[in-house]
Amino acid sequence: MTEFTKEYIQSVRMCSYLIEPPASEVVGNLCDHIERLQTRIAELESVNEDQALTISQNDYAYAVDKEMMEAEIKESNDLLRSAFMIAKRDGKETNWEAFRNQVSIALERQHKMMYPKGEK
Repeated sequence: MTEFTKEYIQSVRMCSYLIEPPASEVVGNLCDHIERLQTRIAELESVNEDQALTISQNDYAYAVDKEMMEAEIKESNDLLRSAFMIAKRDGKETNWEAFRNQVSIALERQHKMMYPKGEK
């Protein structure tokens, strides 16, 4: 298959001047059409590259969000287990200050995730 470079198209145009109309006009129109198609292909390839980059960025953001959510679930589960053990002991032998601090930090972080603009 012939590679339709700019130089090749230009040489075909030059040769088309040697043939009689309407054949020369048809060749010129075909060259115009090839150039329009090549321009459109370049535009679509650019769009595809941009979309591939966006998809790649979205995949990364999803992976980060998923990892962050899994860590949050694990910490929440740890706090629930601690609360369960405290309840099981009826609150005896509990470091209430440390437990309150852990719960306060977790709640603050979760509220920031749930209400990013300070909405509550």
